[in-house]
Amino acid sequence: MSIPIYVTIPANSNSTADLHIHPVIELDSNKEYSISLYKMYVWNSNYNISSALNNNTMKYSNNNGTTWFDITFPDGVYSITELLNHINDTLYTNGDIVNSIYFQPIAATGKIKLVLSTNFQVDFTTSLIYNTLGFNSGIYTTDTTAPYQIDILNGVREYLLHCNLLHNTYRDNTIRNILFSFTMQAESNSLLTITPNVLLEHPMSNKKHIQHMKLHITDQNYNVVNFTQECELVLLIKPI
Repeated sequence: MSIPIYVTIPANSNSTADLHIHPVIELDSNKEYSISLYKMYVWNSNYNISSALNNNTMKYSNNNGTTWFDITFPDGVYSITELLNHINDTLYTNGDIVNSIYFQPIAATGKIKLVLSTNFQVDFTTSLIYNTLGFNSGIYTTDTTAPYQIDILNGVREYLLHCNLLHNTYRDNTIRNILFSFTMQAESNSLLTITPNVLLEHPMSNKKHIQHMKLHITDQNYNVVNFTQECELVLLIKPI
């Protein structure tokens, strides 16, 4: 018989849930048990542009560098299109023609091309946004193709869900206790519903009872991530 456990990972908690379970879940000490992820709901809310990442500002000039205007992106999850939308909002507010600064994706290489209207320049020295876009730090005065691939997710390729109830689950030759892994695209305000086609049943370390459970989410390099909206999970515990 399976035992469902419903977990909420709070928003802005470094994606960590530390649960003290009451009443305690009693298990049959004569049996082996497994734990698996049955379902997960997670909003794409791990910011890829923010002041904390120091990649949320740039400047532009509309008169060949005589006058400069700030562009500040509010903390959030952005695609290239959404970055351009905010740039165009700033251009329009300042009385400039929209799309005077444009990022043209190059699908074959994974890079982007910066396209500038006449007399326009861009200053990428005010933050690390140049890294995110695949450029070098500097002031750009002409159309330029980025030398590096765009990194709109800031190096996050995979999310790892860790659980302290797992027994000796290895990754990179180290005990990591990873319950599940998943990926997300950089589209803001999107809800990912995860329902594994096949349950990954991991052996549990505790065979008598469960009174404490800790789950947390990291990236593929085990760095802390911080979803700004709560995540909902359903776990299943059952005899092997």
